[in-house]
Order: sequence, then structure tokens, then C-alpha cells
Amino acid sequence: MTTWGFFKRRLVRLHPMVVFGTIFGACLFFFQRAPQFPLLGSTPMWKVLLCLLMALLMIPTGKGLDIRGWGEMNSFNGPTWSLTWEYIANILYAFVIRHFSKIALGIFVAFSAFLTVNPNCSFEP
Repeated sequence: MTTWGFFKRRLVRLHPMVVFGTIFGACLFFFQRAPQFPLLGSTPMWKVLLCLLMALLMIPTGKGLDIRGWGEMNSFNGPTWSLTWEYIANILYAFVIRHFSKIALGIFVAFSAFLTVNPNCSFEP
């Protein structure tokens, strides 16, 4: 499979979930006025539309564009962070990991398993 074919299959598989979740989250944003979303009433429409466009393109928003006030990278679809990491993993696979030799791939898998199982390894602050 070519690299472009691989990316096309990933986009067809992953991005519809991003689009559906973002549109669904945007609808809930407009129709729900709940106290757990403190910034709803004061958010200008340009900011909402910019956040929607960035969410559809999976561009993480900074603190200045956090329209729910929860500190998420996507205010309309919070679980998008996991799909973002899946995209990154797919890009790394397509350009780097799939070119590993069997020995290098075995070392990479063993190291990844060690990081997954070892409770003392943490990248959290």
C-alpha cells in the first residue's frame, strides 16, 4: 500500500467520527444553557465559528479559544484528543515506523510495552 493510500484509508475511517462528534457537540453547545459551562452566554459568534472550524480540522485550540471553560483542546468534542493522538501515531507509522527493520521494530515494541506496564514511568507533570 502506498503512503497516500494509507492516509486516505485513515481519513475515511477516522474523520467522519470527528465531524459527527463536533457537529453534535456544537448543537448541544447552542441548545444547552447549563451552569457547568460558564462561558456560554458571553462567547461571541466569531469565536464559536472559529472554534468549530478548528475542531473540524482537528487543530487544537489554546486557552484563548476555550469557549466552555474546561481547558480542553476542542470545546465541541472533548474526546477528540484521542483521535488526534491516533492521527499522530498513523503519521509516525507511515513515515518512520513501517521502515524499521524487524530487530528495530522488536526493540520499539518492547520499549513501548515497558512504558505501558511500568507504573514508575510517567510523562505527566
